[in-house]
Amino acid sequence: MRLSHDIWHEIMGLLANQSDKQTLLVLALVSRTLSGLALPALWRELSSLQKVVFTINSFAPEDDHFLVFYAPDESNDESPAGCWDLCRPIPEHARIHVSKYLSYVRTYVHDPNPPGEVVEDEYLWPHLPAWLGLDSPLFPHLHHLHVRVYAGRRADALLSLLCPSIDHLNLKFDEESVEVEEISTIIDAIANKGCDIRHLQFIGQICPPLLSAPSAFKNLRHLDIKVNSEPVESPSKVSIADLLTSLPYLNHFCCDTEVFIMPLPGSDIIFHDSLTELEACGAASEIEKFLLGFIFPSLLKLEFLTLGGTLPRFKRLCETITSRSPMIRRFSSESGSGLHEPTLEDLTPLFKLALETLECLVSDDFSASDVGTLVKNLPNLQMFHLSTPSTDFHAAEIYSILSQHPRLEDLEVPVDLQDLLSPSALDDTTVGGPRPFPFPSKSRVWRLDLTMAGNKPSATPELENLARNLFKLFPKLSHVSGVGYMAFIMEIHRMILKRRIGEFVRN
Repeated sequence: MRLSHDIWHEIMGLLANQSDKQTLLVLALVSRTLSGLALPALWRELSSLQKVVFTINSFAPEDDHFLVFYAPDESNDESPAGCWDLCRPIPEHARIHVSKYLSYVRTYVHDPNPPGEVVEDEYLWPHLPAWLGLDSPLFPHLHHLHVRVYAGRRADALLSLLCPSIDHLNLKFDEESVEVEEISTIIDAIANKGCDIRHLQFIGQICPPLLSAPSAFKNLRHLDIKVNSEPVESPSKVSIADLLTSLPYLNHFCCDTEVFIMPLPGSDIIFHDSLTELEACGAASEIEKFLLGFIFPSLLKLEFLTLGGTLPRFKRLCETITSRSPMIRRFSSESGSGLHEPTLEDLTPLFKLALETLECLVSDDFSASDVGTLVKNLPNLQMFHLSTPSTDFHAAEIYSILSQHPRLEDLEVPVDLQDLLSPSALDDTTVGGPRPFPFPSKSRVWRLDLTMAGNKPSATPELENLARNLFKLFPKLSHVSGVGYMAFIMEIHRMILKRRIGEFVRN
């Protein structure tokens, strides 16, 4: 049976997505037809230029090379760093083939860890185009560029990788001091190359001067800015109002409030109707100014982490958020200060939302009854991750309550597992007071995280009892994490397999 060109193209794409380069290489050697389909998939992603060097040298006679790497002399501190050198000109037929392969590259990710692990690429970036006689950038059709930039080492070389087709850019600057002019040079080069960036992730010491090159970033859909130095100097800060106003199509925004100048209390509220996902971290007072200074009517996901200070008006803040962004489906609030965790009363404004995901650090005053009230008033909830500073709920009680939630699928709460370690843990007299636990459970929970659980068992009988009781509570359970004992994992897998065999027989 002959497969059509489209089907073969689909097969190559699937193999590339699975990073099955060995199979792609075999297919590329089968015939000219399959080679033409397999090679673009084989070269679609690169994480090092060693593959390029190997391919160039494969055209040289046996035991000979066009490119040679000279390692640094570790015994001599004054010796130059290792570098590549062109021993003799690369023949035209080799240059044509390699240039064609480089035109297939769509993603180049280079983030050596540790930093000195792969240093050869930085030297090759500006030299390879000249050695290959290219009139275009090294990867002329590149879409995704992810590079770690070291101060004074890679910024200039990085410019040789830029091309107009790049729309997804990740720049990570080393924690050493980076000059503002160096970052500005890169931003200006992006604009001068005619790039139309849709996705930008930037990690560095300052906020990138995006407002200096509006043409390159006006169509941004995803912006992620993080700083790795504290504090950020005032001259480097950017008005968050000016930035978001200049990015009318932005959908996702992740920021550190330390980088920006926030709207002043009482100033005009700013309307941004395209943002659907917002993640912010920083001082509580700055986050509050940010959330109170904007209206995001299309917002679906809100996550914020307070790293200092407190939000004493948490309920008022939630009321403002829910009234301005009534479409929120995912809400996450974490605190690194431990000064004011929300109570049930603080969270009641969230009842107006059709939340599907809730991740929240709550007060130690939160009771199992409060948890029940919370999930009862969020009937669409599918993912529920709750944490407290020090409280552990009784596992049988809290899990019995949560097992009655109609749509919950992904669960993590801090529990004491002690009362689920005996065979009779879920007897009518031990769970929920005088009310018997309803069997069979109709819970849809399939993922359970026990990372925060206390009194994790280690003995095999207790592990087996825990597994059986969890399956009584959550019969669709298929993934349990955070325990780590092989006996428990094997028992869980045995019960999952038994359940699936039973379902297969019934059907």
